[in-house]
Amino acid sequence: MNIGLFIGRALPKIGGSELVVDGLARAFVAQGHRTCVIAPRPKWWSFPDDSDKAYDVFRYPPHLSKTWGVDWYLRYLLRAHKKFSFDIIHCHELYPQAYLATRLKELLGTPVVFTSHGCDVFISHDRYRKAHVMEKVQYAASGVDAMIAVSGDTRRNYEALSERPAPVHEIPNGVDIPSLQTVCRRPKSLPEGIKERNFFLFLGRLTERKAADILILAYSKLDASTRLPLVIAGYGREEANLKRLAQKLRLQKEIFFVGAAFAEVKTYLLQQARCTIVPTRSWEACSLVTLESFAAGTPVIGTRVEGIEHLISEGKNGLLVDPEDPDALCRAMQVLGHSPGVSLRMGKKAKACVHSFALSRVCQEHLSLYSSLLGELPETSQREMVNN
Repeated sequence: MNIGLFIGRALPKIGGSELVVDGLARAFVAQGHRTCVIAPRPKWWSFPDDSDKAYDVFRYPPHLSKTWGVDWYLRYLLRAHKKFSFDIIHCHELYPQAYLATRLKELLGTPVVFTSHGCDVFISHDRYRKAHVMEKVQYAASGVDAMIAVSGDTRRNYEALSERPAPVHEIPNGVDIPSLQTVCRRPKSLPEGIKERNFFLFLGRLTERKAADILILAYSKLDASTRLPLVIAGYGREEANLKRLAQKLRLQKEIFFVGAAFAEVKTYLLQQARCTIVPTRSWEACSLVTLESFAAGTPVIGTRVEGIEHLISEGKNGLLVDPEDPDALCRAMQVLGHSPGVSLRMGKKAKACVHSFALSRVCQEHLSLYSSLLGELPETSQREMVNN
């Protein structure tokens, strides 16, 4: 089938939703389905080079406003459909993506699926305070053919958003387990102070919500015996503030800011960390870095927030702490910093629990849903009918 994945940002922008869409697109292509990621250009004058991707990419001009003039962008979705003849469009943002796709559905009948990766289904979203925007949001929520909830919390957010939400199917985020379990050699670009199984890891965007500042404060409270080097891998608007905080606490020699981590660097860091720390302040949809860490055989210290706490089994594959509590986070870091044996045992359990999140399995669940919406039987069911 021809699949369109419609998202508000796409690689080379790095975030959980961008990586989820990239993984799905690659998995669909590997299964023989033509797949196109539809996304706005980062800026009006920018034209990212998408030639290295295994799937098609259709870029259109960025939205000048997500409050006014949104309907004007329907023309670009029509152009993409004319070029690729989508059998189905899967949106990864409710507004304006799912709204525009639902408008397209009215014109052409193309089924629409929607997955939320975050705050776009929070009824308290600032953008939704305008009545005409909220009308379009609810139009999209009830007009798509199916919603995919990556967690139980996401399902509840869907139900709170609209009185008549589309049918909801629970399919989690998926991770490429084989690639994360293939042993990586140490990248030459990493500082010498980063030693195997002997550092704490933060991997994510450097934004206020991700709370790397709380991690640095917790790290400053560690005693000398458990103060392993801290690697902060990522980029974002808080990077300068975080570096100033590390310098203020005289930790600049113990905290390594390595920038955005891709491919082998990312895999090596996930495989070799004593633990990964996910100190998010408020919410995640379904924490991808937690799943990636598990797949790499590394336990996670995470906060008790939506999208993280349902993934971590306390004392088995990681530890849970309250958000914005550097003292509690420090105590959890001491547990794993003091004992590499505990970390290894938790890492083995983490690796064992992640199979239900395998990208290959998640890919098949998506394809089965698409097929059901198109009135088709999955290939496995077709073979069973032939054999019977």
